[in-house]
Amino acid sequence: MKGELVGEPAVDNQQFVLGLPLTGTLVDFLRAELLTYRAVMRRKDFGTWTDSTLTDAILGCPAVPDDWQFGDETLRRFLKNSAQPPGEQMLRAVAIFLLEKKWITRGDIGAHDKDPVLRAGIALQSFFTSDRKPKTLDFHKELGGTYIRYGVLPGRFVRTVLRISAHADPPVLRVSQRENVFRTSAAERILQETLGLRPQLFRKIENLLRSHAQEVGTTRYAFGFAVAGPTIVSAFLKNELGGEAVAYLVDAIGFGESDGLAGEFNAVRYAGWSSDGKTSEPTFRMQRVPEDVAELAGQVSAAPAEEEGS
Repeated sequence: MKGELVGEPAVDNQQFVLGLPLTGTLVDFLRAELLTYRAVMRRKDFGTWTDSTLTDAILGCPAVPDDWQFGDETLRRFLKNSAQPPGEQMLRAVAIFLLEKKWITRGDIGAHDKDPVLRAGIALQSFFTSDRKPKTLDFHKELGGTYIRYGVLPGRFVRTVLRISAHADPPVLRVSQRENVFRTSAAERILQETLGLRPQLFRKIENLLRSHAQEVGTTRYAFGFAVAGPTIVSAFLKNELGGEAVAYLVDAIGFGESDGLAGEFNAVRYAGWSSDGKTSEPTFRMQRVPEDVAELAGQVSAAPAEEEGS
């Protein structure tokens, strides 16, 4: 069961729900949330949650008016998305029930038809962790920030920037990825002068890239969300054209001793299947950087060069 979202002002959920327009997207949203709620309760209570049990729980909710009545067969048809349209009282009862159980918030309802990335993040966050307690929200804030990784290839430098931002309501972590490739003949010099790309010398790396490297091709962007809770931290992104998907599965996070914020994380990055099975990049280490370094990395580098072979 989802925990209470701290800081949400008290509200009469019945009055709030009575003022909602029952749009098609809201009906679909309520159906998906109720199905997930039932699945979680069945797992928790060893499969004892039937349609009848769920109907009784909804109608027995103190905030649901006593004169609102419907049967478990009506609820079953709703959950199966049958052709017969659901009744207004039942839909509003479902919404009140989910709000009273703190399974969803008003923020969830407000976001349900606005942003598909946000809705996907809410759904996956709810699946993996139902905890909305202050500790989880604080964890989200601690993860927020800009992270950079530099990779060295023969004659090339690759800069990957991840930006993580925390939203309290709904509790979702937005993630964006920006990747640039640089052509350079000074890779060894950059490695030597930055002591093997040490995080403390990231400013120097950026300055050396500007003087000894040339950006190749175009910047590649990807956008998505992260799931972060007691048992899992992962990020899921798609490129700006909706094509290639990227997933980060985090296996270690380092926190700063002074501010308690995440300083780095190690992850395996997956970018699709291939016939030889090489679908991931092992030990993908991302280092948190101050905002001035993030701004420096976001500035335009040397004029883009033509792609080799084009």
